[in-house]
Amino acid sequence: MNRRAASWTLAVAAVWLAACAGPPKAGSGGGTVRALRYRVEVFEGTLALAHDEGEWIDELYFPDPGVVCNVVWGMDASPEWMGSPVDLGLPPGVTQYLRPRMNAFFGSMGERRKASRPLEAKGVGDLPLVLEAEVPEDFAREIFALAEANRRVREAESDLGIRAVKGGILGYLPLETRPGR
Repeated sequence: MNRRAASWTLAVAAVWLAACAGPPKAGSGGGTVRALRYRVEVFEGTLALAHDEGEWIDELYFPDPGVVCNVVWGMDASPEWMGSPVDLGLPPGVTQYLRPRMNAFFGSMGERRKASRPLEAKGVGDLPLVLEAEVPEDFAREIFALAEANRRVREAESDLGIRAVKGGILGYLPLETRPGR
């Protein structure tokens, strides 16, 4: 086989193998971004806090952009979620009513851990260790974009809420304090 035919054969084989590999997985390209992995106790609302019903979850903190992220599980029986099962690698028999949801926001590991009780409150000991982690760069960029989008949503919600209340458009105010009265 001549050199040209061999090159063409290798090129076709490479394209075929790339096509067979399917879509790229999170983090399949580029380098990695350094993060710190730790556990914090979170509470879903005041009732959970009042009844000591916290849940320990893992979080990642990216020191350079100051972004924190975690995954929480919530009940979702919507047709869109239940109608298209996703293989999450869960053991057989585990329901898919639970849907993982990524939270990403600007903050610090110190703030998050300060708000968390030591594990000894549950009879286990100190706050869990902080571990170094490497996150694929493209996936980290998506997490940072989510944090920025969440910041924009929170700012817009606040700004629009203030304008709605000040303008008397929405929001409960006692009658004597409503604008235009």
